[in-house]
Amino acid sequence: MPTHKTAKELARQVGDLLGDVVTFITKLFFSLNEQQLRWLGSHKRQLFNALRSAILNLAGDVRNKELLSDWERFYKEVWGEKAVDLSNLVFPPARDDFDCFVVMLEGMTFNRILIKTKERFRSWWFGEKFDNITSPRTADKTYIVRCRDRVEADEEHKNKSANDCKAQGLNIMTVEERMMLELFFHWKTDGHLDINTLTLTSSHNIHDGSVVGIGWDVINNELDIGSCYSGDHYDDWCSREVVS
Repeated sequence: MPTHKTAKELARQVGDLLGDVVTFITKLFFSLNEQQLRWLGSHKRQLFNALRSAILNLAGDVRNKELLSDWERFYKEVWGEKAVDLSNLVFPPARDDFDCFVVMLEGMTFNRILIKTKERFRSWWFGEKFDNITSPRTADKTYIVRCRDRVEADEEHKNKSANDCKAQGLNIMTVEERMMLELFFHWKTDGHLDINTLTLTSSHNIHDGSVVGIGWDVINNELDIGSCYSGDHYDDWCSREVVS
């Protein structure tokens, strides 16, 4: 929650910017002809949507650059990758409420990420073999996915099984992406994700068809990664939707 000083400063910035915007829009409208003004007056929703989209896209570009800078630092400090340059990375399409993203550097595998989590905090993989896991996206090259900026998994998808998500055509976070997000969040905040939920991922066991679930065990203070039956659903089991 912002402090009083921060909120006051924010209000001042909004006021100054709003004044400039009103001045600009007023001049712009006076430069239009009667027919153009009449059309805008009868299509206000389209006008407001266009303004909103333009502002959010500009603001989003700034936020994206800040987050990419964080991810570059993360890979340098946590992974020892000294020459990380994400400036040319292609972003997935923007979508409302998908304000966070996960960057998967080329060569990041389940086994490699699991080893890193064990270096940073207690982690358990309740499975037989690493090579039994398959995911719809792999880091054959560096890529990025957008996701919601939340500690807990998406409440929109609570009580949905992995089969339900697949039937609805949802694009779901993989276990590798979720593990990388855990590492990033812990590096950034010293905290953990999924304190009260379990994330059902889109990764599954090639032998029995079960999906991989992941969450933080507050009792044992550890990251637990294990198999979940693809048809099971509970209130605290949720998937994390992504845009890729």
